[in-house]
Amino acid sequence: MESMKAAAAELPAEDLDMLIFTNGILLQRRVILRELSERLGTNRPRRPRVFVMGGPGAGEKGNPADLNAENSYSRFPQHGKTVAANEALVLDAAARFPRLAVFGLNPGLIKTDIRSSITGTGCFFRFTEGVVGYCFPSAEVYAERLVPVLFAPALEKESGFHFNQKADAIKPSKVMTTQLTAKYIEATEVLLARLPIKDGEKS
Repeated sequence: MESMKAAAAELPAEDLDMLIFTNGILLQRRVILRELSERLGTNRPRRPRVFVMGGPGAGEKGNPADLNAENSYSRFPQHGKTVAANEALVLDAAARFPRLAVFGLNPGLIKTDIRSSITGTGCFFRFTEGVVGYCFPSAEVYAERLVPVLFAPALEKESGFHFNQKADAIKPSKVMTTQLTAKYIEATEVLLARLPIKDGEKS
């Protein structure tokens, strides 16, 4: 987390039009966004944009009470927590930082090697990715759909919703209420408070 805070400090945020979170965990995203929220795009003519990838809008509720899986761990329920937490990050940031336009990106299943940590790289992996590649778009097709959306002028006055695999706008999940969003953000702050982040202000 300390390295994330340092990296955020080194970024020329004032000259950036947008911030896109792809890889990384919720706490890293929270730290970077918190550090850059006031500086992002201040030298640019348009409202700066933030995109958070990680399945927001999928209807996941999860359980923020054990966000870090310290009481119990199960792969798929824990994954559900991260999906829900990413949606909470989008909705909280949209409300907390009104000068930013904040959106979630939910690409769904895309043919990549990201599942190799679960399936391995043998026959099952090749079979699984073959099925995914047949039924769902490739990373290249998804990028062709998404990139125009990132720069769309229509987003200038928008914030707080998501885009699906087809790059269509989708509403926030009904289960992600204001109260549940607050619980996820509170859980991230509790975890961050346990880490040695120098001069880290809580927001």
